[in-house]
Amino acid sequence: MNPRFFSLLPVALAAALLTACGGSGGDDPAPPPANVPGTPPAVVPPVSPPVTPPTTPPAGDASRFTQKASWVFELPAAGSAVCYDFDTQTEVPGCSGKAWDLKVK
Repeated sequence: MNPRFFSLLPVALAAALLTACGGSGGDDPAPPPANVPGTPPAVVPPVSPPVTPPTTPPAGDASRFTQKASWVFELPAAGSAVCYDFDTQTEVPGCSGKAWDLKVK
């Protein structure tokens, strides 16, 4: 026989075998996992839509700021804090009392 025939034989056999097995590619989704006896079926939680916060506060909501203010301060040392009161538009020394609105640690 021709020696070239023997050199092409492995390539021809490989091509035939790979064509016969079909391959594993494709866009089909994977089948669901099999339910094993004695174990509960897998539960997939529903996907909830994203939450969009309101753009304006509800009327009478006292937990939101309703004023604008400018406050220039130096960052406090470690373990200290600086507080600001929107009503008086002043810094509250030592963050004393409960009359401040904003605290920077």
